[in-house]
Amino acid sequence: QNVQAAAGSIGQPPFPNSAASFQLPVQVQGRLSDPEEFSKVILKTDAEGRVTYLRDVARIELGAQDYGIRGFFDGKRGVGVAIVQQPGANALGTADRVLAEVDALKAELPAGMNISVPYNPTEFVAASVESVQHTLVEAVILVVIVIMVFLQTWRAAIIPIIAIPVALVGTFAVQLALGYSINSLSLFALVLAVGIVVDDAIVVVENVERAISEGLTPKEAAYRSMQEVSGALIAIGLVLVSVFVPTMFVPGIPGIFYRQFAVVIASASVISLFVSLTLSPAMAALLLKPHKKDHEHARKPGVLGTVVYYGGWAGRKFNEGFDWLSDRYGRLTARLVRTVGLVLIIYAGLLGLTAWRLIDTPSGFIPEQDQGFLIGVIQLPAGASLDRTEAVMTRASDIIR
Repeated sequence: QNVQAAAGSIGQPPFPNSAASFQLPVQVQGRLSDPEEFSKVILKTDAEGRVTYLRDVARIELGAQDYGIRGFFDGKRGVGVAIVQQPGANALGTADRVLAEVDALKAELPAGMNISVPYNPTEFVAASVESVQHTLVEAVILVVIVIMVFLQTWRAAIIPIIAIPVALVGTFAVQLALGYSINSLSLFALVLAVGIVVDDAIVVVENVERAISEGLTPKEAAYRSMQEVSGALIAIGLVLVSVFVPTMFVPGIPGIFYRQFAVVIASASVISLFVSLTLSPAMAALLLKPHKKDHEHARKPGVLGTVVYYGGWAGRKFNEGFDWLSDRYGRLTARLVRTVGLVLIIYAGLLGLTAWRLIDTPSGFIPEQDQGFLIGVIQLPAGASLDRTEAVMTRASDIIR
């Protein structure tokens, strides 16, 4: 027996493989404290004085500290080890170091033994982060495509395209200064921030393009445009910040979850505002060129000239369709203005429908997620024996398989 061990046979739980349905723990005080003392236990002394010690006939080692737990993996006996990160530690970094250590230990195991990791929650976290990273890249690509379709000039499109990484790098700097990591929430916030950055840059570029079409030089157009839209840009930025900043002060666990999201959005909005007031008009004054009549209709030789020619033709067709749609929308708006009562009734109905769906929709702390594993809990009566528990768990495992 160890110093303090469950009463029963050495190295085994009391009455192994018995039919007992319940067991009670009994602690007995041992007189021996280490394997060396056990090795000196005398088993036999003959008439000639020869002594047979326990070490002569047995291997002596410390047994398990607790025989009230049994572990199984894939139907075979095993030892379970739970590794939990310290508060504030990076989950992905911790998991990588643990897995590296596990791989190193595998080489030192004796034949017939293996180390497996049946449950690793960081795999889902890593997959989520990778998915959001792909979403961020896709969002930037789609934004570039939309900009090219509507502005139809690479000189104008390059301004918001450059503004995106500048604002994102500034946001990363804020995260680094505050000690935040790149996680699912912060990446989701960056996806939303891309739209904010592009929105501010397009406001500047479109207004400068309009001023240039009126006959101003790019520099004069940029100067006049900033006089016209700087107030609106500042108002937009302040509104966005005022919406998300209160989320930073939400108490409890929800506040911990969404604080980084709010900080990323607020910082991206401020940096986007600064970029739209400084970098965007400066690039517009340098990159944009005065408009020339019918220059887009001239077809130049070569593959590039052909691509540019047909790209211009597609752009003109798109503009014609968009102008037609804008005209129809303007007519519809004029009709709605003349029927204010009907519009208010429809608006009130939509508000009521929104309130009804808001009340009827189930609420929860976080969305339900399928992480690809199943956890089952089987609770037996108090005092149930370990053999009885093992039999029930084995049966449940066989049913699941």
